[in-house]
Amino acid sequence: MKKKKLARLICISSLFQLFVAHSCLKKRGDLKKYFNIVVLTSSNIHINNYEKIHKFSNSLGYKSVINLSNQIKKLTPDYSLFLRKDLMNKFKNYEIREILIRYKFNLFEHTIFSSFNEAKISIFEDGMGDYMKHSLLDNARKRNKLKDFLNYLYYRCLNYDHLFYFNINYSYPLRINNKFELINDCNGDLKSHHISDKSFINIKNEFLKVIKKFKTIKFRKKTILFLMHDIDEYFDPARTNKIELKKNIQYYIKARQLISKKFPNYDIVLKTHPNIRKSTLKILKKYNLNILSKNFITEMLINNKKVFCVVGFASSSLIYAKKIFKKKTISFNTNKLNFHAVDNQSRSIFDVLKRFKIDILEL
Repeated sequence: MKKKKLARLICISSLFQLFVAHSCLKKRGDLKKYFNIVVLTSSNIHINNYEKIHKFSNSLGYKSVINLSNQIKKLTPDYSLFLRKDLMNKFKNYEIREILIRYKFNLFEHTIFSSFNEAKISIFEDGMGDYMKHSLLDNARKRNKLKDFLNYLYYRCLNYDHLFYFNINYSYPLRINNKFELINDCNGDLKSHHISDKSFINIKNEFLKVIKKFKTIKFRKKTILFLMHDIDEYFDPARTNKIELKKNIQYYIKARQLISKKFPNYDIVLKTHPNIRKSTLKILKKYNLNILSKNFITEMLINNKKVFCVVGFASSSLIYAKKIFKKKTISFNTNKLNFHAVDNQSRSIFDVLKRFKIDILEL
């Protein structure tokens, strides 16, 4: 019988997560310990996005990239039972020793953990959501504890371990191997959920070393980097609704004018989200907004000495610009905005922005 290859699953849903996960392995120094398989775990991996992630994965030395986007789109409690079997079959030639994945454990995370029960779990941070307080979330983003408890009892009776673990928000303390962070802050409910006797391992220096290896662009003068949210996010109305898209663009035009008045002698460059589709980019370029859409993660550009200030509505890169790169950062009072970038979480976003001392402007 052929011996199975020892493997590690590196589960990511964005370019940023790819670089964070790579920094985790560089910090630990065991990049070559197992055969590494990059697993794309977002429902939002369209063809343009996949090409970018695949390109950077290869440049970092990862030759195997598996896209689960179509399965994630269909993921429900019932479908998770099929997905679990599918995952075990997909990786049947490997002995999965470790799963490297984000802090936030949704249904997919519980499904893949139960698919490979013997695998150790290492976790890394994924941005602003890790620092939010659940008590400030609204509507659909706020978990219904009674519903979760009833579901827990139901799936417990059926003996579906990953489903009852999902409904009690189980954190797998005995399986967690390492916990990695970019920022030393545990005030958010999601990150603090993983506090234990094991300390978080800071990967800031490794992350900076990794992104500095990639050449970006040269800015001619002092520049303000304005970060656009993910307009092409799977559930964003602007993705398919022209009226919503136009409304989104008007927010950016108004905000850009405000920043321009405040800093008249600086270039303002609007950096698109890495997930943007070519069709959306074509529409944005009609508005003469000085759009930058190169295939870089934002942190590569923030590291540029010419970047004086970073601006955005609800971007995780704002807190990294502030805490890691020590840049001036500006956002807006998201409580008064009505678009998907801050939908159902404006209060929690505003709380994070204030805690990290990011300047807030009224729009």
